[in-house]
This record gives sequence, C-alpha cells and structure tokens, in this order.
Amino acid sequence: MIAATNQIEEAARVGRKLRYPEHINVAVPEGTKARLDALLDDGEERLSLIRDALEREIRRRERLSKKISDND
Repeated sequence: MIAATNQIEEAARVGRKLRYPEHINVAVPEGTKARLDALLDDGEERLSLIRDALEREIRRRERLSKKISDND
C-alpha cells in the first residue's frame, strides 16, 4: 500500500508546472457572464478576460497604495 501511494505522489509531480496554480471561485450578479461573453474577441476565453481585468485592477491599486504611502 505504501509503495502504491508513493507511485501516485510521484506521478502527480510529473509534467509541466501549472501556469495558474491558484484558484478563485467568485459569484457574480445575474447577467455578468453574458456581458463578459459579449465583449470577448474571436477565440478569446472568458477566463482570459477575467484574469487580465484582475491583473490590471491589482496593479492599479498597488500603484495607488504606493502613491499614498509615498506622500506620508
């Protein structure tokens, strides 16, 4: 049994590193998915749009936070 567990653990480590290892589940207001889908470019995935928007907002807030702390 122990040998089988070790083989499973080793098999789980094989392969490429995950590009997006963290997961977030978020509930959104009704109609949000349809609004996102209407804005997608041809071939663009909804998750790609969400990731880009999150990254932009995080950077914006980090810059704002740095400006505020620099003024103190």
